Amino acid sequence: SLSASAPGALFDEAHLQSLASSLGKKQKVNGVDVYVKDPQCHETLQDLLRFLRRDASKDRPVACALHAWNVLEKDALPLLLTYHGLDHEALSLDAIKLLVFLTLPPDSDAANVIDQKRKSRAALEAMVRFRATRGDVFAVLFSRLAGPLERHEDSKLRAREEDGKLVQLFVTLVRNLLLASQSPAGETRGEADAAKSARRLRASVV
Repeated sequence: SLSASAPGALFDEAHLQSLASSLGKKQKVNGVDVYVKDPQCHETLQDLLRFLRRDASKDRPVACALHAWNVLEKDALPLLLTYHGLDHEALSLDAIKLLVFLTLPPDSDAANVIDQKRKSRAALEAMVRFRATRGDVFAVLFSRLAGPLERHEDSKLRAREEDGKLVQLFVTLVRNLLLASQSPAGETRGEADAAKSARRLRASVV
């Protein structure tokens, strides 16, 4: 079925939801919950990224749908935490791209700008909560920068072509998370609590 949250913002919601539910799932291993990726996980993730790249409407219906289905906390973060070794570099990089898309700040004139800001902040809160309960996903994320930074500092090491793109991706993610930690504009209730929450979240990121 085609869905639209704004004129021209059509996408196949059934297909998107099928992809979102096919990345992997939690399984019990020796009594412990372990995230196990689907055999076609990387291809599915790339399809999700294609949906997001075509999410041209300012209202970003595809990203909003993925937030509604809790893809970040249910799949993206467990995927990063579980599959971040050298043998999963491409997969984890695409998972980071998914994080970037799901934390992008909204256009100021989007019809649902407040809702998008709330979703971005909820994504950051999910990451902080995940770190406290499941594992330090921030450490995993920034461990990906070790290689590019080492090659940048050591003139004897040849920089890879993708190093600059990777650093730019992380700069964008950090910017997104810092913006997400700010209280959504236009809220009139609970502003003091929101401000305290924002300060705690910023402290968790910086």
